[in-house]
Amino acid sequence: MPTIEDIVILEDKMYILAEQCKGCSFCIEFCPKHVLVVSEEFNAKGYHPPGIDAKANCSNCKLCELLCPEFAIYSTDYSLRKGAAARNGLEEGQQ
Repeated sequence: MPTIEDIVILEDKMYILAEQCKGCSFCIEFCPKHVLVVSEEFNAKGYHPPGIDAKANCSNCKLCELLCPEFAIYSTDYSLRKGAAARNGLEEGQQ
């Protein structure tokens, strides 16, 4: 049985390089968690880059990275908290 010290929370960070986007919407169409949406903003090329739906829960599958022909989107992950600090973060997020 896992203990408090075994809990590790990974924080995912998604980066969209809006000026590199050509608006193909592959990332939006194929996102399994529907995290990405078409934004209302335009980039300098006149395309709508993707935006992030704050209500969606990204699983950090990195499919958007693989599909983007312009390398305009990428994500990273890293250990945020471990042990009791992670448990406290879970409790805060549940409120």
